[in-house]
Amino acid sequence: MRLKIHKLYIQEMLLLSLLIVKISLNLIKNPIPSAYTVLYFISLIYCISVICSIMPLKKKYLKGISSIMLILMIYMIVFGLIFVNETYFNQTIQMIVEFATYIFVVILTSIFIIVKKREIEFVKLVFWIITIFIFICYISNFDNFEGIKHIGDIFSYSSRYRNSYGFEHANQLGNMCLCAIIFSVIYLKTDSFVSKKIKYVILASDLLLIQILVSTASRNSLTALCLFICLLIWNKVEHSIQRDSFMRILKVFIFMSLIILFIVNIQNGHIEDIILQARGLNFTINIPLLFNSHRLLIGLGFINSGLFGNHSLGLNTFFIDNYYLYVLMSTGIIGIMMISYILFNILMKIKKNNIIKSKQSLAIDVYIVFLYTGIFENCVIYPAFVSCYVISIWLISLCVRRTEESLDYFKE
Repeated sequence: MRLKIHKLYIQEMLLLSLLIVKISLNLIKNPIPSAYTVLYFISLIYCISVICSIMPLKKKYLKGISSIMLILMIYMIVFGLIFVNETYFNQTIQMIVEFATYIFVVILTSIFIIVKKREIEFVKLVFWIITIFIFICYISNFDNFEGIKHIGDIFSYSSRYRNSYGFEHANQLGNMCLCAIIFSVIYLKTDSFVSKKIKYVILASDLLLIQILVSTASRNSLTALCLFICLLIWNKVEHSIQRDSFMRILKVFIFMSLIILFIVNIQNGHIEDIILQARGLNFTINIPLLFNSHRLLIGLGFINSGLFGNHSLGLNTFFIDNYYLYVLMSTGIIGIMMISYILFNILMKIKKNNIIKSKQSLAIDVYIVFLYTGIFENCVIYPAFVSCYVISIWLISLCVRRTEESLDYFKE
């Protein structure tokens, strides 16, 4: 028994280290030397440790995610080794390493936390490490609540106040704040033994995370948070009240709230800023270039999304802030079909798996918000932010074939 506890402790510490290094990669001043090398080394040790701990693995744990694993591997091999754009061969090799690391960490962790019944521990670990990391950066770069003072300009492209608090880009921090808040909700809904004191600490943390999120002025993460809250309210009311008239009123209220959210500050011309911002170049530069490249089916090359804005490589494209467009640009129609199948498969597995119906809606809410963030950032099935790792792990873990004992994962 002691040996078993020791193994779990080592693997969780390795995962903790992996998450810290992954987050540090987004900092302006990374305190970890050769961070990418450290990330790959820890990932390798972690994956080997997990494999040793779960072997021999029963087939029932693979049944739910075998198709997801297979398509992900085929996707990486086909576009990383077969349909290679020779012009970007070195960049493709680098992308294979990053994507392979992401795949193995996500899949193995998803299986591990189910086999070892560590789902709740994983959620706690993710919430606390991301939250503490954000708070340290916030305190180190405190700005006297300037973001709150400029909240009226949050939808302005040119005049909004933005603070990244030590991160390379404010959107990276905004995405992390959103991720921490999502996992705080999962934490409260999955841990039956959380004390009132911890609940108050989590609530206070969420309020501060929202304040930091406002200071980043990340419209993607802010609107995603609003969407997540609306979905939570919707499901809460739907499960408790079945009156048709009330549900109609609620639908109208949510619809009107979304409209108000979109047109806020329109009197200052901020909507024009949103329409005219750089993402419009996707339709005038990126997509036409793909159609004229004669690589529409297989894409321009399986490379890092940031390289599409790097003109030194000869790509006359503009930086892509859309995951689905990135998949189309890099791996073409075939690639977008494969990723669409994976995403659809995850949803179907979650809906069909043995999860308590009253709590299944939470997983679908997280899934919807996860897909929504991909409209504005490269952050779904992609090794970009730490949220790509942890949310993918949590969602895919719900696809793993469960034993009857694991049904108590979601509390009543």
